[in-house]
Amino acid sequence: MSASDPWTGVTWKVYGGGQYLKPSSRTGQFTLTAVPDSVTRATAYYRVTFNAGDMPPCWNNCLLYPFGNVPFPPPNPLLPPYSPSTEGQWADAAATALDELNVTMIRLEGQLSPGTNAEALTLIRVDNASTAGTPLLAMQLESVAAAGGAQPLDDGTAWGTHD
Repeated sequence: MSASDPWTGVTWKVYGGGQYLKPSSRTGQFTLTAVPDSVTRATAYYRVTFNAGDMPPCWNNCLLYPFGNVPFPPPNPLLPPYSPSTEGQWADAAATALDELNVTMIRLEGQLSPGTNAEALTLIRVDNASTAGTPLLAMQLESVAAAGGAQPLDDGTAWGTHD
């Protein structure tokens, strides 16, 4: 676990996504806390923290596990600072990151349980994605169908502000 962990020390603000990725009436907001492995001290997983109402209830007790070792490159050109007028550009960059996802890319994975079945959640961080140096967070929620593989349920867009 590193003091320079880019997943921590950031408040992730969720602007895009459906009912399971953000509150319907406002911007979502959460932070991540790294939990170290008791032997290696490397980050074993991240605990999602948020105030009541800042994220949908299915995020309660959410744990996210790190995978991959190749960072996503920032968009070219860099995104302008986030605002309602640039939201489309941020959503397009998040969709591009999700399209480029492969097993080597740095990401966090976990599960949400919005109903009776657990759904697969993936978070992709793109560092220095904007001209202001702000990180982009692409989010994807997938349902794992019994006979047919994963089916996308929802994609979301967030960006991070350093605490």
